[in-house]
Amino acid sequence: TVAAYMPAAMVPSLQRWLEVLTKILEQAPTFRFEDERVHAPRGKAVKRVIQAMQSLVTRHRRHVDKFLPAMCTHAAALASALASRRLSSGGDSPTPAVQSRQCALCFDLLARVSETAPGYKLLAPNFGRLLESAIYPALCAGAEDEADWEEDEEEYLQKNLPADSDDPTGFNEELYAP
Repeated sequence: TVAAYMPAAMVPSLQRWLEVLTKILEQAPTFRFEDERVHAPRGKAVKRVIQAMQSLVTRHRRHVDKFLPAMCTHAAALASALASRRLSSGGDSPTPAVQSRQCALCFDLLARVSETAPGYKLLAPNFGRLLESAIYPALCAGAEDEADWEEDEEEYLQKNLPADSDDPTGFNEELYAP
């Protein structure tokens, strides 16, 4: 955990800020992104909310422990909704970049929460459900992936595998010490 200073005057209002951020995150799965130009501010706002929550969990955990259950529930719901949307969308409409970024940020938030003891205790009982509803759909090949694979297999592999190694597992021998 990274230690950070929070002004004493802000601590009393932090609860209200977290309530507002959690409410935005709760509403985020209902947001639509058919026309990215029209819905871009809303998508960017959700992205910033998730980034703010990540920062608060990382730097000011003792102040946000009370909100971890709500954060995790809504972040998992948003990741699940975005991953399912990606899978159900046809190959004719690619997933907007904002949605892909939001999904990745939700997983980052959940990972940061799970790094703490209270967060791990909170997520561990629900990990199976999280795996089925969010992680697995996010990892499944979507229509875009299938189209890219059909177009050029080698280019798809180069684009989606780690660039710094020939090993598809991403194993780095320099980091391995027997």
